[in-house]
Amino acid sequence: MSYLALNRGHLSMLLYIMMTALSSMLIHETTQVVSPIEAACYTFICCVLFYGFFIFRRKQLLSRIMQQFYPVCMLNITTAICWLLTFYSLKVLSPELYLFVYLTAMPISAAILYKHNLLSAFFMLITLIVLLASFHAGTQWISVLLAFLGGVSGTVYSMFSKSITAHFQPAEILFLRFMLIILVTLIVCVKTNVWHLMPLSYYERFFMLAFISVILPLTFFQLSIHYLPVTQVLHFLPFVPLLCYLLSLASGSIELQPLQFASAAVMSWVMYSNIKSGS
Repeated sequence: MSYLALNRGHLSMLLYIMMTALSSMLIHETTQVVSPIEAACYTFICCVLFYGFFIFRRKQLLSRIMQQFYPVCMLNITTAICWLLTFYSLKVLSPELYLFVYLTAMPISAAILYKHNLLSAFFMLITLIVLLASFHAGTQWISVLLAFLGGVSGTVYSMFSKSITAHFQPAEILFLRFMLIILVTLIVCVKTNVWHLMPLSYYERFFMLAFISVILPLTFFQLSIHYLPVTQVLHFLPFVPLLCYLLSLASGSIELQPLQFASAAVMSWVMYSNIKSGS
């Protein structure tokens, strides 16, 4: 792997970290006033329209989809699971707690699937349990479980996304992955009578949500797994909840508690150990 590719991959992950920390706050705020299923539906319609603008003239896209039908299907399934669990868990959990659970579940599950860095993954799991106790998350265990399962599905998505990077450009992958979730959310919204017209300001919010929470971070993430091994990409992820935690402290939305701070610091140390051993 070239030095230039490593630099591009690391820069993409740093931008992903910043955007994801901000996006979790925006999704949490949005799902307090709009149904998660409806917010997801509008958000991903905006995403498909955005990426479709760049790829609608691409030749032989359909033939390439048919040749890679299984990984494309799995890409859609894992995307739908991951994002639906994200929207529903963020309706209940605070952004920093959600990110700690979701983004530490990814390297933990990757360590198990790849049978690599299992000891570091074990320490990360212990740290996460202590962190959950410090946040008094016992009454929110269902949302915590949803967030963790979302992280596992995110790991599986990364594996399938990496497997088709030789056949599709990043914009094509990001366009293709949202088809199933749009179909599912549309059907649920219609069947449950959730779908309704809203003030224009809400649609502006959905566009902003799509851009800040999906388009920018996923573009950076897709670029990072194009240049870096999946295991190395996933080991960057615990820096996202750490940044979100620090932003929450700075904004005054949470108070500094020694146990929470120590848990975040230890998790960052485990994260650094994973990067060092995986490089």
